[in-house]
Amino acid sequence: MNNNKSDSALTEFFNTLLFETPSGQRFTQDSPILGNVWLAYARQPHEPVDLILTVKQDKPTGKAALELRKMISKLRGNRLESEGELGAPDFGSIKQADKKPIRLTYIPGQIAVRLYFDELLRVVLPLTPTAFS
Repeated sequence: MNNNKSDSALTEFFNTLLFETPSGQRFTQDSPILGNVWLAYARQPHEPVDLILTVKQDKPTGKAALELRKMISKLRGNRLESEGELGAPDFGSIKQADKKPIRLTYIPGQIAVRLYFDELLRVVLPLTPTAFS
């Protein structure tokens, strides 16, 4: 019961942050990432979340999926190499070596992928159209 109460409070707080403004309710969001994705990471920040990414029509989905896998692997590899170094940045409480394997598949126009929060922010978000506008 207490867990449901805290989850409800988290959801309410999250909705206030995302959808309310000083002038009233916001009905759209400027982010290419939906609110339920942010909420899933807020509930379990150190766990991967299953996502569906929409690929631009002018890009072959298979090629995009391969590039995404390479980028995530590179991010994990670079961090894994630096984790043991003196003065290396702390990327959170989860070690790169402890992360679950990359799960990624695709169909035309969509990529299903399981990502950790840092991977969403450092790999996927910069690839979205709003990141360049």
